[in-house]
Amino acid sequence: MFYGLEKGISDIKNHKFLAFSTITTISFAALIISIFMLIFVNTGKIMDSFKKNVKIMIYLKPGDGEKHFLNIESEISKIKGIEGINFISKEKALNNLKTTADSYAFLFKSFEKNPLPDAYQVMINPEYLTGDIKSMVKKLKNIEGVEDILYAQKWIEKFNGIFSLLKLLAIAVGSIFFAASIFFAANTIRLVVYSRREEIEIMRLVGANDTFITAPFYIQSLIYGILGGIIGILITYISFKIMPTDILRGFLPDTFTMDFLNLKILSEIVFGSILVGWFGCFISLKQFLKV
Repeated sequence: MFYGLEKGISDIKNHKFLAFSTITTISFAALIISIFMLIFVNTGKIMDSFKKNVKIMIYLKPGDGEKHFLNIESEISKIKGIEGINFISKEKALNNLKTTADSYAFLFKSFEKNPLPDAYQVMINPEYLTGDIKSMVKKLKNIEGVEDILYAQKWIEKFNGIFSLLKLLAIAVGSIFFAASIFFAANTIRLVVYSRREEIEIMRLVGANDTFITAPFYIQSLIYGILGGIIGILITYISFKIMPTDILRGFLPDTFTMDFLNLKILSEIVFGSILVGWFGCFISLKQFLKV
């Protein structure tokens, strides 16, 4: 173990440029993935705040009696994803309209009777907004006594589309840089193996097993992965801290604050960087040492 660690560090010192190139490549990949995750996490946080305010307005057909409204409310509450129901009588709706549009009060005097319908304002569980919202709306429309339904259909569809696109981009970009980093790590290990080919051959002749021979290379790749991952995260963190907050203020809610990546995500990025180094080493050794 100590031989493998000592030899791995020695190889890094003897091939500084190759080591620097590999660590730089892995750190750049970690940086890009960290930035994407930072955008993804905070976009999700923004969307969560918007989703909590998404409501469906259910306009009712004319009906008499408390039983009529209770039956409709009971049917609405049976649908999965409904988190809260608020009844708005047509009298209350008209008063609200008069309050918000008091400059047009003269128009209301011409009404012989209240033209507004009774309605229910329905709050939706945010988790159901990423699913089939149309299916929920269809069930609501099929309830007897429901006249019409109004909801932010286009906004919800755009939200789902943006979130799906972000996921695809994160996966695609992450995969590209993951593959590129493995390629660079494999080439670095390959060159180191080539430079030590005579030494390795002698070790095999005197009976050294494959684990003893390959240990320094795997330790070397482990160091590349850890350093690359940490450096990429540090650059992301420094950029996050020095980024002017005024740039995004006009696009975000006043109470919104951007968060950095949590420990779980940071650990996953470093672990991914380690995997990059390990795979690069494995591919190189499998090809040249027939391990």
